[in-house]
Amino acid sequence: MTKYIIDRRLNPPGKSLSNRQRFIRRAKKYLKERIHKNIVNRSITDKGKENVNIPTGGISEPTFETDPKTGDYDFVLPGNKDFLPGDKIKKPEEGEGGGGGQASSSGEGEDEFAFSLTRDEYMDIVFEDLELPHMEEKNREDVVVLKSRRAGYTTDGSPSQLNIKQSLIKSLGRRIALKFPKRKEIAELEKEIAELEKEKPRPSAEIKKLEKCIELLRKKFRAIPFIDPIDLRFNSFVKEPTPTTTAVMICIMDVSASMGEKEKELSKRFFLLLYLFLERKYEHVDVVFIRHHTEAIECDEEEFFHSKETGGTIVSSGLELANQVLKDRYSPTDWNAYIAQASDGDNFIQDQLPLENILVNQLLPKVKFYTYIEISDLYTRALDLWSDVMGKQHNNMWELYEKLSHEYSNLVCKKIQNSTQIIPVFREFFFKRKESA
Repeated sequence: MTKYIIDRRLNPPGKSLSNRQRFIRRAKKYLKERIHKNIVNRSITDKGKENVNIPTGGISEPTFETDPKTGDYDFVLPGNKDFLPGDKIKKPEEGEGGGGGQASSSGEGEDEFAFSLTRDEYMDIVFEDLELPHMEEKNREDVVVLKSRRAGYTTDGSPSQLNIKQSLIKSLGRRIALKFPKRKEIAELEKEIAELEKEKPRPSAEIKKLEKCIELLRKKFRAIPFIDPIDLRFNSFVKEPTPTTTAVMICIMDVSASMGEKEKELSKRFFLLLYLFLERKYEHVDVVFIRHHTEAIECDEEEFFHSKETGGTIVSSGLELANQVLKDRYSPTDWNAYIAQASDGDNFIQDQLPLENILVNQLLPKVKFYTYIEISDLYTRALDLWSDVMGKQHNNMWELYEKLSHEYSNLVCKKIQNSTQIIPVFREFFFKRKESA
């Protein structure tokens, strides 16, 4: 006898996860290149997926094929009207193609494959082998994360929380408790009727009376419902507060006349990488934007990157506002503070001493990590070198940060000239130390 077994189980949600991870590993080189190119177009606090276009050559797999010159192989020509099965087709000579058209002598084209990365996959690629130095988990009372926890069963609740198994167990117990005594009574009455029928003369009146009792008991038996509202059991959940790690990231940028669109674009790339990296390590990250020229203001992301200013630069004004923000809203006992500063290196000469004082005495003792990137071009470097040769006084802001970076382990600084240096500099700031590997 033939038996057929049909598996009606639903496919698991992560059925293709292993294939997806295998594809990401194979195409990681191309994914990294496109992510680094497109990163400037993302908003810093964007939490959506990342759609990445990679060349189709990046997803090809090695295959074995028969040599077209020597081997025999079969193929199908759909819709063919000229050949029948068994006909022989001459192989093309070397250099001949099947297109029959003229190739273009200009340009180069390549098809692209669109692939959507989840947020976790996106950050895994960007921050591979990186770590966050001086990381410490701190709690904040007013940043509460409530997580649901199973708390047994309850007799009321929403239909979506109905526990079928427990409800059936209660129903079975109730029916057993109500049915079994009546079944015994019916069995005893039927036995008594059987004994009366053996007697002569047969007591018909007494037998009819017993039969009526049996019928009444059977009606009561059938009246017991299979499921009663008293049987229903619902899953019970309680929400309880759980500790959450919190961090604040303060972005400080010079927006004076010397900071053009190129400098702001490079700054945005760096700020975005740092925010994504912090969010990967902490459950809650606040972002504060502070822009400054001769005065500093706190603003939103749109104004931070796109508003234009003129005039000179007093860097200490931005750092003073950052210190005030930390003092007013982000206590060091509850928040892990990170500061990212971007500038072209220009500063009012008389501002150097106030800048050093606020860095050493106020900010560096409070923050976990302070990153400074100076966006300079060859002209600026040549001008500083010429000033040194001529013995003229010039801005020594870079020398200040470089000196402090040797004295304080939570301060790092680098010079950047173009977008290709953003990722290497970021990785140098946050490379995985041997002692924590």
